[in-house]
Amino acid sequence: MRLILFDVDGTLLMAGGAGNRALGRALQHTYGLENGLHGIRLDGKTDPQIVREALGRYGKEASLTRQSLNSLFASYIPFLKDEVATSPDFRILPGVPELMATLSTQSSVALGLATGNIEVGARIKLDRADLTSFFTFGGYGSDAENRTELIRTAIERGLQEISPASAVDILPLATLRAMSFTPEPQEFGRWPWLPADTLLSRSWLTNRIS
Repeated sequence: MRLILFDVDGTLLMAGGAGNRALGRALQHTYGLENGLHGIRLDGKTDPQIVREALGRYGKEASLTRQSLNSLFASYIPFLKDEVATSPDFRILPGVPELMATLSTQSSVALGLATGNIEVGARIKLDRADLTSFFTFGGYGSDAENRTELIRTAIERGLQEISPASAVDILPLATLRAMSFTPEPQEFGRWPWLPADTLLSRSWLTNRIS
C-alpha cells in the first residue's frame, strides 16, 4: 500500500487570495490589526505560524494564547467561506481532477492531505473544487504549527487507516509520496525510513498526468 499526501494551495488548487483575505479579516476582528498580513510570505507556512508571525511584526505575540487563536479561527471560518465562494480567481490546477479520478480507483493507494491550512479551511477550499471526497485522512495546521509535525500526523493517520491493528509495526515499511510545491523545505530527513524521493517535483506530477 502506498500513501500519497497532497498539499492544497498551489498543488491542487489556487484560491485566488481567498485565504489571505479571510485571515486578514480575522486578524483585524480578533486582534485589531489593520493589514496584518502585509509583507508576510504565506506559502509553505501553517495558518497558526502565519498568525504568530503577523502578531510578532506588530509586537503582539504575547497576546497569542490558545483561547485567542481559537477565537481567531472561529471568525476566520465564516470569512473564508465567504471569500472562497466569491473569489473570481479560484481555480483547480490543470490535470488535478483527472489525476484524482485515476488514483482513487487504485486499491494500492491511500490519498491524504498534508497542508498548513486548518482542517476546516482545507475542506472549505476542497469543497468548492469538488475534491473533498478523494481524501479520507490528513495532517493540518490545526494539528500542529510545525509543518514537519503535521506531516507526521498525516502519515500516522494514513497508516492507521491502512492497517489499524499494526500501524506502528508497519511504519518502517511505509512508502510515502508527498505532493507539495511550496518553496519551504520539508524536513523528511528526520525520518530515515522514508524513501529518498518522498517529496516530488512539479515536473513529476506534470509528466504523470500528461
